[in-house]
Amino acid sequence: GDAFLCVFGLPAANDLSSGMVVEEVAAVQAAADILAEVDAMNREFEQQDGVDYKGPLVISMCVTSEKQVVGCLGADEQFTMGLIGDAVKQAMVLSHFAKRYFLQASSLVVTEETYQVVKSQHW
Repeated sequence: GDAFLCVFGLPAANDLSSGMVVEEVAAVQAAADILAEVDAMNREFEQQDGVDYKGPLVISMCVTSEKQVVGCLGADEQFTMGLIGDAVKQAMVLSHFAKRYFLQASSLVVTEETYQVVKSQHW
């Protein structure tokens, strides 16, 4: 299946003055927003007349909080960013887990580390 990887936590993303690390909150909020949009799209498609509705679009997402190495490779004309670390593998494994065990509904899986950071937020 198709997949994409979003990276949060570039140096400007940390609000160090408040002592709160905001990248986990931003990542989980972005994932929740995407799930809400997919749900709204599914309701809209289901209600449209004349559309050959085949069932809801189901997506799976995961958020990890592991450290990783980020670097740019290339020249002035073209360069690419690469990620190295356990977070990339962990995200892939959790994404496959979510696809396998949450087949009928969209899902968001977070690691224990991420949960500990974001659990006090009011979603």
